Amino acid sequence: MAIHISVGIMVGATSRQLFDQLHDAGVRYCLFKSNAHLGAALSGETDLDVLFDGAQIDLVHAILAGAGFKRFPTSPIRSYAGKEDFFGVDGESGRLLHLDTHYRLIVGASYFKNFRLPWEHRMLDTATLDPEHGVYVAEPAHELLLLATRAALKLGPPQPVTPKRGASQNMLDERDWLLKQVRLDDVVRLSREILGEHTALLVEAAVSDGFGRQSLRALRSALVSSLEGYRTYGPIVAEGVRRKRQLQYLLGAINRRYVHAPFGYSRGGTSGGLIVALVGSDGSGKSTLNSSLFSWLTSKLDVMPVYFGSGDGRVSLLRMPLWAIRQVQQRGRSHEARDPQTRMNRPVTWKLVVWALILAREKHLKLDKATKARARGLIVICDRYPQTQQPGVNDGPLLFSWEESASSIKRRIAAIEAKPYERASTIGPDVVIRLKATPEVAHARKPGENLANLEFRADSVSNLDFPAARRVIEIDADQDAETVLMQAKTQLWTDL
Repeated sequence: MAIHISVGIMVGATSRQLFDQLHDAGVRYCLFKSNAHLGAALSGETDLDVLFDGAQIDLVHAILAGAGFKRFPTSPIRSYAGKEDFFGVDGESGRLLHLDTHYRLIVGASYFKNFRLPWEHRMLDTATLDPEHGVYVAEPAHELLLLATRAALKLGPPQPVTPKRGASQNMLDERDWLLKQVRLDDVVRLSREILGEHTALLVEAAVSDGFGRQSLRALRSALVSSLEGYRTYGPIVAEGVRRKRQLQYLLGAINRRYVHAPFGYSRGGTSGGLIVALVGSDGSGKSTLNSSLFSWLTSKLDVMPVYFGSGDGRVSLLRMPLWAIRQVQQRGRSHEARDPQTRMNRPVTWKLVVWALILAREKHLKLDKATKARARGLIVICDRYPQTQQPGVNDGPLLFSWEESASSIKRRIAAIEAKPYERASTIGPDVVIRLKATPEVAHARKPGENLANLEFRADSVSNLDFPAARRVIEIDADQDAETVLMQAKTQLWTDL
């Protein structure tokens, strides 16, 4: 008989659908750790760590796909045999639901888990239905034994000076919560069945001691000995792999926050890389949406932001001095002076030529970076995108009036500037999100802008064509930012 999650529980629509289908299909699973925070995990606030029966892997994959979950390939520095990462979008909050899918119990030190616990079938056989949330969870004695084992094997090599406490505060909180669900005697009895009398006493000491470092180290020694046949590498090689992964994690974090080089270290797109371009007139909320989409994806996936504009976004070192001078010059300038039609018909000065060529070079380098990132499996989020259909505005070439000049030098300069724009149009983004805001709403958001200018920009953005894109998503940007973001998430998800 099918078991369904209670209607009153705050669990996202995707979670409800998934677990309903797992129950209907008779899939053996259990949420095997951190069940003190089960509600938060089911609503997407934390990861869902789920153990499945490896014999049902094809059925599990089919059900996950049917519930809207996608498997994202994991970087080698994070991957383990018997583990996969699936993600879905919560239908109510828009959060990413991370399903940490396990077919084996892999444990060990930070950055590299070197041991497998051959307890999978035992945990699945004894899983219990959580009455509040309607999902199967590890039986508390098994979960507490697993927690003590994880805490012990997470300890690294001995250090000259070490704190008395051997486990994190989160593990201690889980220990306290689990001791309210199960008697310690039951945990010791279970440990004796699985690990033997000597190790069972060490488990009892570690749990009673509040996971003190000394008691955990004694337990670790016994566990390492009993798990010799379930070790991936010997201690020396394992420590080398761990340190290599630790360094790669550090470099990846620095890259993600500061450098934005086209290298992945987390998880790539399901079918390879993807370039997503956000376009819209001033006041459409383009920059806000760009920042929100990047924040939504970057904590779990390999995402690289690219700014293709010439305003307040990321500026190359070559253009930075000119950008600073231009900012000073524009402070007192009227909005009429920045009228798009005036800019399209302005005379070409040598100052503009220098600016245009440096900007074109910057776009060329950024386009190179974006295409390399896509080829390496990253998701590229572009604020704006170069185009050739509307020269002089909307990130189009600036020296277009020289294309038909009688001067061969001017024609050559215009051709050089146009190259990255033409290349961008040929390559094209894979997906375009076009934000369409009426001039009146855009003017209310940016009252300093001229209404006629906003009308011109709204029309020009609407007329842009992206023939190389496989999909253009049109969103009514007159809606509030939260609604626009939710629509962008759900629409974009089908392409990731």
